[in-house]
Amino acid sequence: MYNLSVYWKEVVFMLRIFVETSGKNYSEEIKGVNVQYISFDNICSSSESINSFKLFIEQYLKCKDEIIILTVDSRISKAFNTFKPLFNSESIIVINSSLPMSALGTITRAIINDRNKSLKAIEQDVNRMSEMFNLSYFILSHYHM
Repeated sequence: MYNLSVYWKEVVFMLRIFVETSGKNYSEEIKGVNVQYISFDNICSSSESINSFKLFIEQYLKCKDEIIILTVDSRISKAFNTFKPLFNSESIIVINSSLPMSALGTITRAIINDRNKSLKAIEQDVNRMSEMFNLSYFILSHYHM
């Protein structure tokens, strides 16, 4: 007999992750998770685009349970500050990675590996990883000066 509770647990923890890119849109499967790489530059350019994106996210939540929107450093992009007030739901989390684009692939894979954790725990892990990346970058930059 098929154990539905185990299957449901797998479904519940599948995350669709939106990751900010610089001018590119594409998707990728990483360990069975559909990762959407979306450039938020165009979305943030008008209130109509922002409302369309919000509607898209709300429609997607009818089929899936959780969404992570991972933005690059808020000093580089206005996506985090734009999206954070839009999504007031326990099923959606907007994370400012505090990192440039080049580090987001590593962060995305870490999120997928942590998909059995709560969204809050994932956010804490991303914040810790961001601190480590930034510290490593500072040390390497300082060393090469």
